[in-house]
Amino acid sequence: MRQRMVIVKVLFIAVALAVGLTALSACGGGDDDDAADEDSSTTSAPESTTTTADATAAKETAVREARQAADDVWKAVTAPPEPNPEDPTIAEHYVGPMFDRLTETIRGLRANGWAIRYPEDSQARLDIQSIRFSEDDGEEVAFLEVCGVDDGERFDMASGDVLEGGVRTLQLTEAMRKVDGEWKLAERRQNDYQEGVVECAAGQ
Repeated sequence: MRQRMVIVKVLFIAVALAVGLTALSACGGGDDDDAADEDSSTTSAPESTTTTADATAAKETAVREARQAADDVWKAVTAPPEPNPEDPTIAEHYVGPMFDRLTETIRGLRANGWAIRYPEDSQARLDIQSIRFSEDDGEEVAFLEVCGVDDGERFDMASGDVLEGGVRTLQLTEAMRKVDGEWKLAERRQNDYQEGVVECAAGQ
């Protein structure tokens, strides 16, 4: 009888140990899974942030390049030998009020026999200080704060007389719209105008 009790007691202890080890194993597996989940969450967040930052940087680069291209077109279509309001590159880089403004400017120049030219050592430049993206009626819009230096001179092509010139610095707020996948200059507001080359107030 005593021997049977000892055997029963030993079996009870063995079962208890087995149950305990199984429980510990289960708990340990849960910790590993949690750790794996934590590792997964911590590694995916920076990747997502980096992807977003890269996409924004690429979009800003596209806007800067498109804005510079629009400036180049403005200079080309108002230059001698004859300003051309029908130049197809205008519609490729301008839209809305700025398209109308440029074409009207060109027609006025041509009607009067005038054009705009820049000196060989031109100081003209565009400094885009900031870009902010938004959306308007499902269309992407980029708002730019721009500091521009311009030294183009309006002159009479027949006589060569300079009608307007000098170096000036302009502080501008501009809007570019993404139309059919292309960024185009749409609107402009002049915030400040000063003679000569001066430093613009950032983010004005």
